[in-house]
Amino acid sequence: MARIKTTTQSPEARAMAEALSGKSSLTGADIQAYRRLLGLTVDKVYEITRIATSTIRDIENDAFDRLPPSIYLKSFLTAYAEILHISPEIIVNGYMANLKAKS
Repeated sequence: MARIKTTTQSPEARAMAEALSGKSSLTGADIQAYRRLLGLTVDKVYEITRIATSTIRDIENDAFDRLPPSIYLKSFLTAYAEILHISPEIIVNGYMANLKAKS
């Protein structure tokens, strides 16, 4: 986790985190792009959070029909945001706004 935190301090990561925080709606592709920028694989996210890799992929692919109920999804998004070192509120609210807009 220390390596992840260090990576989030890079100018590129800070710029992307700032861009994400300025969006009212976040897509799975937004989250995926940030994860990749930090050098994290889906398997590493699973190792840290224990969120199933299929669920991580469904989030990142905006596979809304395969996502868990919102109470669980919000919990997963919170855990995901914490390892990305981004405010969970930004990720949860942004992704849920995207989900709501597409439903």
